[in-house]
Amino acid sequence: MSQRHYQEVQSRTMVQMLPPRLDDDVGETNPVRAMDSFVDSLDLNALGFGPTET
Repeated sequence: MSQRHYQEVQSRTMVQMLPPRLDDDVGETNPVRAMDSFVDSLDLNALGFGPTET
């Protein structure tokens, strides 16, 4: 007999503290968008924030 796998999901009665996407709550003119663009433009690997090898 094959094993059955079930996907666990949140209860429909559970209150979510955050929206599914934070982007939905941030306005188009919010200054955090400028910061996000700046950080996206950085070469984080060159600054030493890349993945570490173990």
